[in-house]
Amino acid sequence: MEKATTDFKSIFKSLPGFYLILKPNTPTYTIEYSSDAYNKQTMTKRDEIIGRGLFEVFPDNPKDKNANGESNLTISLLRVVETRKQDILPVQRYDIRRPESMGGGFEERYWTPINTPVLDEEGKVIYIIHQAEDVTERVKLKQSGQELDAKLMTYSHELSKAHAELKKSNRQKDIFLATLAHELRNPLAPIRSGVELLKMDINIMELIPTMERQISHLEKLIDDLTDTSRISRGKLNLNLQNVDITKLIKEIIDSLRKTSPGDFENLDLILPKKEIWVKADPVRINQVINNLLNNSQKFTPKDKRIILTASLEGKNVLIRIKDEGLGVEKQKLSHIFEMFVQVEKPGMHKGLGLGLSISKMLIEMHKGTIKAKSEGIGKGLEVSIELPTIDAPAPKKEQNEELRIQKNLRILIADDNTDAANMLKLALEKFNNSVELAKDGEEAIACAEKFKPNLILMDLGMPVKDGHQAATEILSKPWGKTISIVALSGWGQEKDKARTKKLGFKGHLVKPVSLRQVQEQINNLFSF
Repeated sequence: MEKATTDFKSIFKSLPGFYLILKPNTPTYTIEYSSDAYNKQTMTKRDEIIGRGLFEVFPDNPKDKNANGESNLTISLLRVVETRKQDILPVQRYDIRRPESMGGGFEERYWTPINTPVLDEEGKVIYIIHQAEDVTERVKLKQSGQELDAKLMTYSHELSKAHAELKKSNRQKDIFLATLAHELRNPLAPIRSGVELLKMDINIMELIPTMERQISHLEKLIDDLTDTSRISRGKLNLNLQNVDITKLIKEIIDSLRKTSPGDFENLDLILPKKEIWVKADPVRINQVINNLLNNSQKFTPKDKRIILTASLEGKNVLIRIKDEGLGVEKQKLSHIFEMFVQVEKPGMHKGLGLGLSISKMLIEMHKGTIKAKSEGIGKGLEVSIELPTIDAPAPKKEQNEELRIQKNLRILIADDNTDAANMLKLALEKFNNSVELAKDGEEAIACAEKFKPNLILMDLGMPVKDGHQAATEILSKPWGKTISIVALSGWGQEKDKARTKKLGFKGHLVKPVSLRQVQEQINNLFSF
């Protein structure tokens, strides 16, 4: 008998599978014996686990809040004792404790357990054979595959979305570029015709209004493109001032009616009699209201009304521009403040579809809101703006002094655009100023040394030596110490202005500039 028992243990411990022999003493389930393979797989030693309870040796992972391996195995073992039949469990997560020599803690494991009763001659359960197959690699592989599938589905969705956005973006870009070319050519045509007529000695006064309108349109296109770029890159700074919005709106409307006679005869203006003060950049608010009114004017017949109202609503001023024009489809209403929306039908209306988008960005920079409302096609459009108000500032003395014209200065204009330089030269010479020209930085230095100007209007992007280099060299010379240099350039971002100021420039004018702007700069530098 002893021989048989010894042979049994030798055979059992050598079994290739993962086996335990358990006593059916609920709830302890004492470990009687184990196979070598089981000990190796669970990182245990036979002599250290025999005689101990199953769940003492193999507890749940305390760091896994969802661990249920111990409870599931307990239920299975109870079923075996009660039914005296084999019980098979589905795949179970049951983490195994690592020995301290291997770093301690628990290792994630997955098993398929089978519990089989051993009965005596009377049919009583005397042992339970616990067999477990380690399926960890199989489960993790499946999980990896599922995760990969999920990732692939996500990537596929994102790729499809990106592809759709790219197609939309490319379509918008193509339409925008076609429209831009169209809009730039339109004002150039009458300007070119005007130049040809001037060559034929046609009365210039008849041509000026047309050419001025077209030049203004070109300037508007360029300004819109520049503003969009600067705002989107966070490079546009507001010149915030205390502004009476009621007065500003009146001035805007007066200016529109003077510059575009007959275009706003259908505009009704309803404003409060009292002042409403806001902290705002008056130039940018002017730009917004102009954009909105011009948009309404485009889409509203002459026999229909445009109504602009302003009112105090709590701590905000509410500005409404309501027209009886074309209106907007409800499904498209949420998109009207997006860039290039107008260019869906090139050539239908002037512009690049940037006006409303720029308006929204500018109002939001003022910590305000802008909304649009329309009941559909043919039912008009209402755009409302809300801006936070401020307390009325202390009154200031108004200065009504007319702009005086500074004369008898020596002025050097350094610009590689000879047409622009010659036009400015002619204007300044009308006020008895002596004016010289230079077409690059090197020529500007030589001319300045010989001419000894009081003022240099310096372009920055010139050949040979640019405006920065030329100014630096001039100001470093003994004869250049008294010369005032003002930048007159298309480079007008804040970083450009900061750079010229650091180099010693006395001012920075951004092209295109009016003669009045130039003269104001001159008056600031030179006393009468």
